Amino acid sequence: MYVSGDNASLEVVRAIADRVRPVEVAVLFAGAARTALASGAYLTLTTQAAAEAAKLLGARAVVPLHFEGWTHFTQGRDSLLAAFDDAGLADRLHLPEPDDPKELTARRCSTAIPTRRRRPGRVVGACRGGGPSPPCRCRR
Repeated sequence: MYVSGDNASLEVVRAIADRVRPVEVAVLFAGAARTALASGAYLTLTTQAAAEAAKLLGARAVVPLHFEGWTHFTQGRDSLLAAFDDAGLADRLHLPEPDDPKELTARRCSTAIPTRRRRPGRVVGACRGGGPSPPCRCRR
């Protein structure tokens, strides 16, 4: 899972994607937030940049957040739908609705073997590589 946080830079996303791509779920702050305190610069991804970030990350599912509800968001739901449709990624977009929780399940590598201990920042299972069709997509 990738969480963009308050980041509007595709270069940052690209650097992370180069290390962890593909990701199952990308949670993207995508409302093109702006404030005078930051000289009007974007604090979060524009909707077009969010679609590009989804491509860079190879995300199977994208959950946009921070795109409506406050005045500093300059792009919203309609812009997100259009950007992901234009990018050919509309099927990956999971727009949250108030009081309607989303449940997304990540696929586990079919060749993963459980590790003995869970440590912060560590994968719970270790891939043995290969795997049945489709081929294993984890990063061994």
